[in-house]
Amino acid sequence: MLRGIRDLSPDKRRSVGATANRAKSVLEQHLAQRQDDLARAKSEAEDRADAIDVTLPGWHTPVGGLHPTTQMIREICDAFGSMGFD
Repeated sequence: MLRGIRDLSPDKRRSVGATANRAKSVLEQHLAQRQDDLARAKSEAEDRADAIDVTLPGWHTPVGGLHPTTQMIREICDAFGSMGFD
């Protein structure tokens, strides 16, 4: 757009240059606005993706087991019980 200006006469060059600069300025403003809109949309999408859904079930913690001594006592009692001891 601005490359052909050098071939124009000085009077036309001034008017065409001013018009081209205004058009360039408007385009740069629109581009900056669009970039801001896209950045804001991206940020909002990331915020929605990071949101916590409170309706989902919570994390289930694993239930612990019996103490090893208690397990051994029960196994011994079962073994003696199977041999006829009370």
